[in-house]
Amino acid sequence: MWATLKRVLGGYAIGTVTGYALGLLMGSLSLVRAALEPSLDALYVVPKLALLPVFLNMFGLGEGPQIALVAATVFFFVWISTMAAVLAVPVGHRDAGQVFGASPWQMFRHVLLPASLPAVLVGARIAAGVAVLVIVASEQIAAADGLGHLIFDSRALFRNDVMFVGIVCVAVLGVVFSEAVRIAGRLLTPWAPRDRGRSQS
Repeated sequence: MWATLKRVLGGYAIGTVTGYALGLLMGSLSLVRAALEPSLDALYVVPKLALLPVFLNMFGLGEGPQIALVAATVFFFVWISTMAAVLAVPVGHRDAGQVFGASPWQMFRHVLLPASLPAVLVGARIAAGVAVLVIVASEQIAAADGLGHLIFDSRALFRNDVMFVGIVCVAVLGVVFSEAVRIAGRLLTPWAPRDRGRSQS
């Protein structure tokens, strides 16, 4: 579990930072969006697991390809949610900033960023769950340890008890990681509406 968690955390951090930065840039600047969006849209539809051989050629065996695969997967989820969130900021918010004489940096810092962050964090939470799925699939193909390797190896050796324990560990890891991202999002955005679905059920 620790081997899988290290790969997920490393790839998730890289993918989140790069996806968020590019999403903010493309959401804020139409020229950058027009230049990059067609290429990124084309790359988005490529199954991320199909990129594993490319990353193996680039980084060789070891942790590099696994982390790069998670980073590439997370990048697209965060990039899309960030760009869409910035573009969806209501015109009234932007108009209010202009009326108060906000500079471009103040408009970004005090209007676009706070208004878009809750939606960005929803994308980051979805990316957390997908990151666990991708790394487990990747470990079945090109890893000597981790939960994916454990599940696949146990199935091949007819050790069903170990295989089921591995599957349960993957589920627990995915839920805990996704919930940690949700809690971090609540702490970062105290102004955002709260999800009341859990308390009502």
